[in-house]
Amino acid sequence: MWVMHPVVTGGKLGVSGSLHTTVQLGQGVTLPPDPNNNNAATTLDKFSVALVDANNNPVGSPLPLTLDNQGVGTADFFLEAGTYTLSLVPPQWIASVTTNPATPLTVTVTAGQTTNVTLTVTGAAAASGGT
Repeated sequence: MWVMHPVVTGGKLGVSGSLHTTVQLGQGVTLPPDPNNNNAATTLDKFSVALVDANNNPVGSPLPLTLDNQGVGTADFFLEAGTYTLSLVPPQWIASVTTNPATPLTVTVTAGQTTNVTLTVTGAAAASGGT
């Protein structure tokens, strides 16, 4: 009788945790309109969350925010335990965005736990030329 034994090669074993990021607009904050869509209102689902590891290497691709019915955006990462730097990436027609707490933000993911980060957008400036 022949029995196959599972073998993993080239894998990296690590203990994982998760990072749940919530992004909301501060009271009275409006985002610059989207000049590529008839100046439609910009919503937080046009933003992404990016992570770099402790060695400043990008962790995957930036994740776009998913909106709930209140217009609050979320992004979830499943990561190895460790320290990461989180940044909020605006769409191309927004030159800069300010948040509380300020980004880039250092976050620590603990094995077997969810790290929760809430960012409040406190301001945004349109890119020159609108694109």
